Amino acid sequence: RRRSTSRGLLFYRLLALAVDHDPVRYRQLVANSKSKKVPPVPPGRRGHPPSLDRPQAERPWRSAP
Repeated sequence: RRRSTSRGLLFYRLLALAVDHDPVRYRQLVANSKSKKVPPVPPGRRGHPPSLDRPQAERPWRSAP
């Protein structure tokens, strides 16, 4: 199908299958569709994840006199 000379027909077939299919609801996609009693706690620290934390670069020209 990747090397098909008539890709337009392939797209047409895909479109026809999508139109013919019943709609999929959000509740069918999620494992637990009921809302949680307590919302999840956001992370307390902002910024880069620990793997990207690094010390500040030494830039003497940027320091205030």
